[in-house]
Amino acid sequence: MRTPQSPRIRQSPRIRQSLRRGRPFTPVLLALLLAACASAGPNKGQLNVVSLQEEWQLGAQLNRDVSRKLRIVDDPVANEYVNRVGRQLAAQTYYRQMPWNFHIVRDPAINAFAIPGGHIYIHTGLVKATDSAAELASVLAHELSHGVARHGTENLTKQYGFGVVAGLVLGNNPAVYQQLLAQIVGGGLFAKYSRDAEREADRLGMETMYAAGYDPTGMVTMFQ
Repeated sequence: MRTPQSPRIRQSPRIRQSLRRGRPFTPVLLALLLAACASAGPNKGQLNVVSLQEEWQLGAQLNRDVSRKLRIVDDPVANEYVNRVGRQLAAQTYYRQMPWNFHIVRDPAINAFAIPGGHIYIHTGLVKATDSAAELASVLAHELSHGVARHGTENLTKQYGFGVVAGLVLGNNPAVYQQLLAQIVGGGLFAKYSRDAEREADRLGMETMYAAGYDPTGMVTMFQ
């Protein structure tokens, strides 16, 4: 599937002039460049140095390695059900044109998480805890919304800094990549977000559920 191009960074005349003359960036010019790296979409304005294409490339690699370390359920019926619900939700989001994949992890823990690049994982313990399609949709919509809002790469940018994340995306930081992988498998890195991020995921999730035809109160009953 063809991925959309990220918005181009338009350089102001002052930035172009500074680059031509080889002059150092002033704080004002640096602020302009950082603003140009802000995310588009639902979390517009949040700093994120990873482009959409780079995020999905990173997600594909992470998913391959995560799937080797977790007990991924290989049940066509269960996978079809979860992916059908998940993709109905994804079709209502800002990044509906991107590929989204939903994976079931054989684990009794009540847990679900999303990694950058369109991959959402839900534990069998949580699937069994749902009493309706709306409750399952509420879990998937919440995690999907973390992905749509790009909270994962936003957190990476904050935690590791611009240079490290840029190198990680390019495959130049194998040690950091292995650390990142260990944190994902250990359930730490993308399992906790700020209160603002969680509220945003709740809000976007309920809007997505409603747009997809699921009763948003499923989110209320699921998390009671």
